[in-house]
Amino acid sequence: MAKRILTLAFAALISLLASMAREVLPSEVIKKGNPDDPQIERAPMRNPIVAAYEETDATITIQCNVDAEGDVTMYNSNGAIVFYSSEIDCTLDVSGLPTGAYTIVAETDSWIVVTYFSN
Repeated sequence: MAKRILTLAFAALISLLASMAREVLPSEVIKKGNPDDPQIERAPMRNPIVAAYEETDATITIQCNVDAEGDVTMYNSNGAIVFYSSEIDCTLDVSGLPTGAYTIVAETDSWIVVTYFSN
């Protein structure tokens, strides 16, 4: 729990530094696992999530390119939840959001993808 709070705090800080143009910024992939596992993986994990901003209808479409179950949560810069979906594949309506920086977290049992949006 403390690790997730630290991750969200770091994500909020990074999102504050993002440009103020409407855009979805590159993602970070965090692999979950046993920290005591001595196995070292040399290749970076591929990003299983595609997040695309649709300017015409002010939505962000989240699509997972692997078979996975999980949820998507969007936080504002204060850490408050502004959107939640229990499905990985979802569409976020951002038309009514106040100007600011947001953190989008997609999470499954085996990985977390953190991406950022600013408007």
